[in-house]
Formats: sequence, structure tokens, C-alpha cells
Amino acid sequence: MLLSAHEPARLAALAGYHIVGSGREGAFEELVVIARNRFAAPISAISFVDERRWYPKAISGFARCSLPRTATFCDHTIAGDDLLEVPDARDDARFRALPIVDGGPHVRFYAGVPLHDSLGYALGTFSILDERPRQLPAADQAALREFARLAVRLVELRRAVRAAESDRAEVERLARALSLLEALLSAVSEAADLPTALVETGRRIADLTGWRARAVWRPGDLAPDSLSERAARERRALSAGGVAAIPVVADDELLAVLAFDVAGRISHRSRDVRGGRGGEQPGGLLAAVAAVVQPLAALVRRRRIEEALRLSEGKLRSVTNSARDGIFSVARDGSIVYANPAARTMFGRDELRGLPLPRLVDGFAFDQLEGGAPMERWAVHASGRRFPVELSCAEWALDPSGYATAIVRDVSERFTAQAEAEVAQRRLAFLFRATSELLEQPLATDALLATIARLVLPQLGDLCIVDLAERDEHVRHVACAPGRAFEAAALDDSRAFSAQGDSLVGHVMRSGEPFLFSPGDGAQGAALDLATAHHWSRAGWRACLIVPLVARERTAGAITLVSFTRGYTKDDLALAQELGHRVALAVDNAHLYAEARAAVRVRDDVLAIVSHDLRTPLSTILTSTSRVLQMIEDTETPARAPLERCQRAARRMSHMIRDLLDAASLETGTLSLDQKTTVLSHVLSDAADLLQPLAEARGLRFATELRDEGLSVWCDRERVVQVLSNLVGNAIKFTPAGGSVNIVAETWGGRVRVAVRDDGPGIAPQLLPRIFDRYWHGATSQSRTGSGLGLYIAKGIIENHGGQIWVDSAPGRGSTFYFTLPPVAPMEAQASN
Repeated sequence: MLLSAHEPARLAALAGYHIVGSGREGAFEELVVIARNRFAAPISAISFVDERRWYPKAISGFARCSLPRTATFCDHTIAGDDLLEVPDARDDARFRALPIVDGGPHVRFYAGVPLHDSLGYALGTFSILDERPRQLPAADQAALREFARLAVRLVELRRAVRAAESDRAEVERLARALSLLEALLSAVSEAADLPTALVETGRRIADLTGWRARAVWRPGDLAPDSLSERAARERRALSAGGVAAIPVVADDELLAVLAFDVAGRISHRSRDVRGGRGGEQPGGLLAAVAAVVQPLAALVRRRRIEEALRLSEGKLRSVTNSARDGIFSVARDGSIVYANPAARTMFGRDELRGLPLPRLVDGFAFDQLEGGAPMERWAVHASGRRFPVELSCAEWALDPSGYATAIVRDVSERFTAQAEAEVAQRRLAFLFRATSELLEQPLATDALLATIARLVLPQLGDLCIVDLAERDEHVRHVACAPGRAFEAAALDDSRAFSAQGDSLVGHVMRSGEPFLFSPGDGAQGAALDLATAHHWSRAGWRACLIVPLVARERTAGAITLVSFTRGYTKDDLALAQELGHRVALAVDNAHLYAEARAAVRVRDDVLAIVSHDLRTPLSTILTSTSRVLQMIEDTETPARAPLERCQRAARRMSHMIRDLLDAASLETGTLSLDQKTTVLSHVLSDAADLLQPLAEARGLRFATELRDEGLSVWCDRERVVQVLSNLVGNAIKFTPAGGSVNIVAETWGGRVRVAVRDDGPGIAPQLLPRIFDRYWHGATSQSRTGSGLGLYIAKGIIENHGGQIWVDSAPGRGSTFYFTLPPVAPMEAQASN
């Protein structure tokens, strides 16, 4: 196959003539017969060559058939520009193997001229063939070229005739289409919905074409026949078996298929050759009807869109009319195009259209839209009142001018709630600060009075009076803002604010009810008598507030607040009452603290008397019993046992007196310590000498262990021995016979740790948190033999040394008491400083 660079263009030009594959035509047939006679050739032909095959349009002397392009002489002829002559094909290597040379009709001679159209493309050939070798003279060659020109003229004329017929058919089709379109437009405009429009359209088509409407198929319905299914799949008008199917398509969506009986009524069919494939198409009338039906689909779709738009507009209007927020449509110049009823109510106007929205809402501008994010702005009511709103804006483009939707929400309630919350927060902060300062003050009346005056001025007024009810005298404290000395003096002259007699303060203290006078501020208050009103006008007071100080159902006094600049509200009254409650508690705590200190002084006096008056007789008893026991050598003497019991009781009393004195010293913080550098082994030795006989008397093993030799501590030696005596004494008391009690000392985390271990029954977990409490005993009767101060005193002594004490115990595995003491070097440096 010989292909040139112009082959695609040649094929396109050939397809434009619609001649390949066409039937016989008389002019072409007559021309080849004339040429056969003129050149005395057995075969003459007018043929055309497409991409792969050779098609004879007219041939004389040989059967009409289609051959492969490469099996003919024409493949070489159209590749040239002029006559191709082959005198003897058997002598030419290019053609000797061709089927028509090697087989029937055994061609030996060939002469052909390419058929060039007006653009110069070779569409085919005009050729003559012979079974014997020969050669054309010059005159015959010129004649063959003339025959080729005549054939080209026939091809051009044929195309012109077809174009004229097509134009006439198109005019007719357009006329029919126009009438159909007018009818269909009328059907759609008169129809209320899609099914009605489709039925009416089928009826109009049947009236205009003579076809009989068979069915209207819609998606979801059962297809009437296979042709309708095919039309639905292929989305084009089809005709087969006397039935035509026309799909109704809009925006690539199949809306319906119209089916008609068209047997014998479609005038012709056409062959469409595209890409080598042919397919039957409906005739001209069916094509025209199908073309006209397509606007029907668009119109139906438009009707559906318009209906949906009306429904959407109705829903949107319903939403905007029922919305509580103001909704606006605003043009680019800021003028309001639409406003819902809530917007008109919010701004107090019957009509808002045409008004500029920036005049109603501060800060609205197209160049400041924030994509729908809410913004807080101020709006103006028709009455001139300003109120806070939340503004949300979004721009949308309907045309180049653009529009914006604005949603305005009245947030006055939220602003009021926020303001009230801020006020409440400030009041709580004030009460918290006041409570903190009252708690931080010494528990003394003078300090509390000074604190109260500092707290309330100028937060709650310009003048403050605190009256406290004391047993022996009445305490009166007056405090005022700077520059108010005259008002304070006038207040002192007023009997209405005296705590004595029938006065306002006296009435509040007796009744326990507050007094509020704030004329013109909406707060209810009692009327003033003439004398009080005189002082009031003289001093220029604005408002007065008196609250009682009540704690534990007892009135401890009253606070009087006077303002010269503002009135008092119910919130101020509530704040003052809450402050008064806290002040009353502070005052009551001061009274209780004073009473407690007095009780402590009495207790200390009693302990001092006990210490002085009982120790001397106890010493005499101990000394006398010891001497008598030494004189009685016989252990079986009956008098010896009572003397020993008397001695033990005297020693127990001596220990109890010492414990009471130590506990009192710990409570008052006056425990004395004589700390110095002490070798720890000496402390353990003193404890062993004191406690060893007690352990052996109970049948217990007792031992001390110093794991790090040479340890020294900074301590009061006697006090540490006292701690060990208390701890070991408890261990001996609770450990059964045969058990062991050990003291172990070692270095522990930069400090010295001493442990006292026993094999006793252990301590229940619920008892451990209280074991170091004062006067606390365990649950057993055995634990109640002492004063309950031993572990409390041990804890106080260790903590006064700067150490810690704790216990590790559980039922059934004994107990271990630990305490730490500071090492020598750091504590000596601290003592020297």
C-alpha cells in the first residue's frame, strides 16, 4: 500500500462525495462502455480507492466487485500525478504477483489516469485493461486523460445534485419541524405537568405525521418494547419493524421515550458510513421529529426548574418570615432590598426597603465582609435607642453588581447577662479578697476594725461606722474617705446613728434586720425622722445602709455605710449583708480566740500549781519508799509488795505531770531544747540502761544497733532519750513474752534515722491516721493505762528538732516507728548563724 502525507486529507475529500459503496448510475455506466469501445479494450472501469479497498463505481467487461487496495493497479495510479501505463504486467515486478494478473482475467496490459478533484486530491482512477500486451499511442493517451476529466465532472455534478436535493429536503424538514415545534410549544405551555405534556406531544406528533402513538415510557416504568429500550440506551431516535422510538433527553438525563407506529410512512432510510461501519438511520421525517422533540425536553426541564424555584422561594419566605433574627438582602450600594418581619420589629419600622443598612447597623460595608463570620456591632432603633447586635454577612453574585445577605441578631439579653455576670464576678472577687484579708489579720478586735474600714471604702460608700457590742464597753469605729471630716463630725452628732437608745443602729442590732435608705433609686427604705433628715440634709448624704453582724445566732454589732455620690441597690444590700456575715464570723472568731487564750492561761496556771505543789510530795514518797525497801531485805515480807505498788504509782504520777507540762509547752510553742553535738551511741546507751530492765521483766529480748559508727547528731540528748523511752515503752507494753524490741540507727538520705521495731500484734490501718493525736488511746483496754500523750509528745519533740516521725505497721506483723534527726555539720552552721 502506497501512502503519502496527504492521505488523510484525500480520504476526507473522498468521503465528502458519498460515492464509495453507492449503487449503479447510468452516466457512469455509459461512459465506461464508450471508453471500452474507443480503446478496443476488454475491460474499462471508473473506480475509487479508500483507505483499504478498491470500489468500482462503473465497470464494463468484468464483474462488479470490491477488491483489496493492494491487489489492484490503482494503488500505484493514485500515488502519481498522470497516466500510469503498464505494457506487460508479467514483465513488471510490481504487478506480476497481482491476483488479476496471475489469475483470471489474466491482465497483461493496464493504463489508468488518476481522478483529481478541484483541490487536486486523487479520488480514484479511470482505467482500461487487456489480456494481451500492448502500448497506447499518444492520441489514445490524450483520449484516456479526457475520459478521466469527464468522470471527474460527473462526480462533481453528482455532488452538486445531492447538495441541491439535501437543501430542498432540509427546507422541507425545517418547515415540518417549525410546524411541529409550534404545536409542541403549545402543548407544553398548556400542560400542567410532565406526563400531560408528554401525552399531548405524542398526540400532536400523531396528528401532524399520520403516525399512531403507541406508548409513552418514563424511567421507572416497564419499557413497552425492545426498540424503546434501545432508544433509551442509545439516546437517539430509532426505527425498526414499523415502530419508531424517540427519546426525550435534557441535560444528559432521559426523561421519557415516545413510541409510534410508522409502518410504510417513513419515506426513506440512509446509510451512514463512519469508520467503516454502516447503520440504518430513521428517515428525514423521523429525524425532524426527533430534532423538534429535544426542545420539548428543555422546556419540560425548565418548567420543572421554575416549579422547584417557586417551591424553594415559598419555603425560603416561610423560613425568613418565621425567623426570630433579622434577615436582609442588601445591594452593593448598601440599600436594603428585602427585610423580613423580625427585622422590621427589631428596628421598630414598618418599612425598611430602600434604607441604607449602614445607617441602621454600625460597621456594615461590602469591603469589610468577613465571609459569614459573626461580628458584634451596635444598631439604632427607630426611637434612637442603641442596642448590641450580632451581624453575619455573606456576599453572593446574581449579576456584576452583587448582593449580600445580612443576618442581624439582637444580643441585648446576652450583653445584660454578661454585664450582670461581670458585676457578680467583681462582687465575688471583692468577697474573696475581703475574706482573705480577714483571715490573714491577727485575731484581735483593733486589727479587724482597721481591716473592715479598708475593705468597704470606697467600694461600698464614702463613710463607714462599725459598732461592736462588748460586755464592758461599746466599741465604735468611724472611717471616711479623704476630705470627709465634716461629714464624719456631723455623723457623730447624729443620735440616729448611735448604738444607744432608740436609733437606727440600735434597731438594726436588736431586730437583726438591715436598714436601707436610698431615695430616688428604686430601693425601698424606711422613712427618716425629722432630726435624722436634718442631719442628712446638713451633711449632704445620698444614701445609707446598715447591716447587722450576726454569727452563731448572736448579734455582734452593725456596719453603717453612707454614700455621698450614689444610691444603694438591692445588690449592694446583698453584698453588704454577705460582707457583714463574714465580718461577724471574724469578730466571733476573735472573741473565741481571746476566750481560748484565757483558758490556756488558766490551764497553764493550774499546771504550774500542779507542778510546784505535787512534785515535792511525790519526791518525798519516792525517796521514803526506796529507803524502806532497802531496809527490808527479806523479799517475802508482806509489807514489801504494798510499798512497791506505792512506788510504781508515784513514778507514774511523776511521768504524767511531766507529760502534761510537755504537752502544754508544745501547744504554746514554748518547749525548751538544749541542742548540742551528741554522739548517737551515747544516746542509745542511755536508752538501753533505762529500758533494758523493763524489757527483761516482761520476758522480751531488747537490743540496740548502730549501723554507721561515729554518728553524731545535733539534738537535746535528754529529750531524744525521752522519745525513745516513749516509743520503746509502748513496744514493751504491747509485745507478748518471748518477743523482741530493737533500736536501729543509721544514715538515711543525708539525715540520721532511728527505728524502733517490735513483734507485737500491729496496728489496724484505720487507727494509723490518729496514732499521734493528743489524748488518744487505741481500741484495747491495755492501751488506756497511760495518759495518751506519749506519742503526741514524741512527735512534738522530733518536729522541734527539725525531724519527722512516722509509723509502718499492719496487723500480725508488728510495728516500726521511725524518726529522723539532723546531722551535726549543717545544724552547727545554722546554730552559729
